[in-house]
Amino acid sequence: MFLSGLTISLLCFVLGQVRLWDFSGQTSLILMNERNKLLQDGQRQPDQEVLSAEMGSLGLIGLQNLGNTCFMNSAIQCLAHTSKLGELALAFGDLLRKLWSPERNPVLPRLFKSKISHFSHQFNGYNQHDSQELLACLLDGLHEDLNRVKSKPYLEAKDACGRPHDEVADEYWANHIARNDSIIVDLCQGQYRSTLVCTVCNNVSVTFDPIMYLSLPLPSTNMRTMTITVFGSDGSDAPLQYTITVPKNGTYKDFIQTLSVACSLRSDEDLIVAEIYNNRIIQILKELTDSLSLIRDGDQLAAYRLPKDPDGKLLVIFTHQYLKEVDILGSRTRPWTAFGIPFVTRLPNAFDGCSIQNSYLSLLNPFLRNKDSLVGDEGNAGKTFSVDEITEGARYPMSDNGSPSSEPGETMHGLEFYSYLTNERGENILSKIEMNDSILVMRLEKPLHVLVNWPDKMNEQCDMSLFNFLPEIFEPDFFPNRPQKTISLYECLDEFVKEEALGPEDKWLSPYISHKNGQPSNRYMLYAMCNHYGNIGGGHYTAFVHVSNF
Repeated sequence: MFLSGLTISLLCFVLGQVRLWDFSGQTSLILMNERNKLLQDGQRQPDQEVLSAEMGSLGLIGLQNLGNTCFMNSAIQCLAHTSKLGELALAFGDLLRKLWSPERNPVLPRLFKSKISHFSHQFNGYNQHDSQELLACLLDGLHEDLNRVKSKPYLEAKDACGRPHDEVADEYWANHIARNDSIIVDLCQGQYRSTLVCTVCNNVSVTFDPIMYLSLPLPSTNMRTMTITVFGSDGSDAPLQYTITVPKNGTYKDFIQTLSVACSLRSDEDLIVAEIYNNRIIQILKELTDSLSLIRDGDQLAAYRLPKDPDGKLLVIFTHQYLKEVDILGSRTRPWTAFGIPFVTRLPNAFDGCSIQNSYLSLLNPFLRNKDSLVGDEGNAGKTFSVDEITEGARYPMSDNGSPSSEPGETMHGLEFYSYLTNERGENILSKIEMNDSILVMRLEKPLHVLVNWPDKMNEQCDMSLFNFLPEIFEPDFFPNRPQKTISLYECLDEFVKEEALGPEDKWLSPYISHKNGQPSNRYMLYAMCNHYGNIGGGHYTAFVHVSNF
C-alpha cells in the first residue's frame, strides 16, 4: 500500500540532541551534499557535527506540480514537517527521503501520485481536488496500513448516566484503541465531547467521539454594512452619505436608530427613510419591526431629516422632471422624464402654491453652483433673480388630458418651475399648482405628491452629479482599498464549539481542551497550514510550514 520504500537511516530527535542509527553504512549519501563529499575524501568529521551543520537547511525542497496537484503537494509538505513522522519514513519512503535530503532540486512526486491514485481512485487523472480530502485519505490509508489490530472486536458504548466526564471519556477511548492502534492514532487522533439536550424531556446525552481533524467553520459576521444618503429639510446643507453597521438580523428600528446616531440627529428632529427606484419614492419605511433582510444590497435608500411633527403637518414629496430628447423610430421627441433624487419636507395644513414653490427652491439651494442666486440664460448671465421673479407669470399650456404640454409657454429667462399635484407614482396629473391658490388638504392624498417640471436651462445652474447620485446599500467595489477583516483561528474554534439548536431534520483546546486536575490534558502547536486561493470552483494551494532545528 503506502510502504513504497525504505530509508536507510532513522533519525530520532530527543531533548534537542541528534542521534543517528546507521543500518547500511550509507548515511553520508543522504545527508551530505557535494561539499561534504569532498570533506569525506579528506578529513572525516564526526557524524553528529555533519548533521548539526546540515539540519538548518534540510526540509526546504519543493514539489513539482504534475498538473493540478497543488492540493496534494501542500498536504504532503504539511505532513513532511510533522516532526514525529520522521519515524514514519517507512510510509513515505523515497518521497520523504528526497524532501529531507540536502539537495535543492524540486521533487517530482509522480510515484507517490500513482500510488495514492491506486489506493483512492478519485485522485486519478489531473483534475483539481480538495487538499483536506487528500490529507484525510492519506492519514486514513496510513492508519489502516499501520494498524496493529488485525482482529477488531465488537464493542458497545455505554451511556454516560451521569458519570464523571473523565471516566466516560477514558471508556470511549479504550473502546476506540481496541479496534484502532497505530502511530497515526498516537500522533493525530483525539476526542471531542458532544452534548445533546432534548428540548422536550431535557434528557442529556454525552458522547466522546474520536477525531483526526477538525473542519472549522469560518464565522459569518452577524453585522451588515449599509450606505445611505441623508438630506436636510431646510436647504441649508448638502446631502451627506453615511456608512453604518447594523445587525444582519435586525429590524428597521435598529437601522434608523444607528443612522440617527451617525448623522447626529437632534432631539427636535425625525428621520424618514424612503426607498428610491427610477427617481421616485416607492415606499417609506414605516413598520419599525420589519426585518432588515427586506432591504437588499442593490436597493437605494434616502433618509430625510425633518422637524418633529407636534401639529400634524403635511408631508410633501417633490419629484423632478425635465424634457429629455429621445429618438423614437426616427422621430425626435421630448417627453417629460423623472430624474434626480426626490425631496421631502413638511408644510402646515394651510398653505398655497407659493409656499410649495418656496419650499422647493429652498431644498434646491444646496445643489446650485452659485449658492446666492439663480442665474438666467446667456442673455442674463450674472443677473440675480428673486423667487418672485422666477415664478411670476410663467405658464405651460395644458393638453386635453390634463397633463402638461411639452411645449413651453411664456417663460421668464428660462427659469420657471411648474408644479402639479399628482398621485404617489407620479403618473396622473391631478391639477396644476397656481401661485396664489390655496391648497385644500382635506381632499388630497397623504403624503402630498408634487411633480416639478424643470426649465431647460436649469440643469446648467446645478451640480447634477450631486443631484443624481445615490449609492446602493452595499457595493463591493465601492471601497476597493478597504482592508479585509481578518479572522483568527480562535474565532473559528469558538464558532465550532458554539451551542446550536437542532431542528427535526438534524436528528441523528485552553477553552477548547479538556482539563484533568486543573491542568490541560494536552498541548497543541500549529506548525503547518494549507492555503487555498480562489473559490469553490477552482484556485490554487500553497503551504506554510514552521522549519526549526528541532
